[in-house]
Amino acid sequence: DAVGGRLCYLPQGVDHPHFAGPAHPVPTAKVIGFFGLLAEWVDGALIAAAARACPDWTFEFVGPTRQVPPGLADVPNVVLKPGVPYAALPQAIARWRAGWVPFEVSTLTDGVNPLKLREYLAAGLPAASTPLPEAVSLGDEVTIVRSAADVARWVRSVVDADTDAQRAARREAMRAHGWAARARTLRDALGATA
Repeated sequence: DAVGGRLCYLPQGVDHPHFAGPAHPVPTAKVIGFFGLLAEWVDGALIAAAARACPDWTFEFVGPTRQVPPGLADVPNVVLKPGVPYAALPQAIARWRAGWVPFEVSTLTDGVNPLKLREYLAAGLPAASTPLPEAVSLGDEVTIVRSAADVARWVRSVVDADTDAQRAARREAMRAHGWAARARTLRDALGATA
């Protein structure tokens, strides 16, 4: 075949130094966050139901808004904030207890590779996502949530129990997903084809 049977899958890398340091202790504020574009692929029904299932938690969305999912304006613990510059993202999320990707599962999102999951983890945050193929491929690093009940269980069993040591372990685990590691993988793959 044209590539000689050699393929190398090289997913996005995370800017590990940008998100991993300096370390912050587990915050006391009960905030679950998302950063990025709020658009039609975000699952508004899941967000609203999860926020209602966890009324003592704030669900914060930081970023531009193309489309606010119907019903979110009626949920008092869902907060929409404007975007922040990339340089300010680590500081903006330092007060979050966890990050999530509540995307609808559809043909549109089947091919997305949400870099923000790796960025949350590199910052030490517990991370959850709807069952997007790339989120599932991260294994135990990411909790897969399909319903508000799943989100509530994740909050109680993972987020509420989070420790500084677990955050440090997540930051360290994401070093293998950094751009330096991706460059080594590519170099090794290219060397193997020479």
